[in-house]
Amino acid sequence: MARFRQGDAVSALATTEAILKEQPENLDALLLAGQIHHARKEHPAASKLLGKALELAPGQPGLMANLAAVCLALGDVQRSETLARRAARIAQTILAHATTTAWP
Repeated sequence: MARFRQGDAVSALATTEAILKEQPENLDALLLAGQIHHARKEHPAASKLLGKALELAPGQPGLMANLAAVCLALGDVQRSETLARRAARIAQTILAHATTTAWP
């Protein structure tokens, strides 16, 4: 992640690919690799990686939002909207729960 934030997408992608060879279900690596591909406008690869991540963690609004952006870039407006709305609903539920739950 640090390499990607520092602008070294090539090195960051190589690192995530190495991780995914050993741990193909590593959510962090799937997410980062998907984000890198999206940033590089390699949307089909981003969609595949983020789709796999979402299959592994179907209730994650952040993954849904990332995949929604990729779908929009691919021209799949309907899927993008569906994912974005689902992400927003889940995030609202989390926020509502957080604001009504007493903290110790």
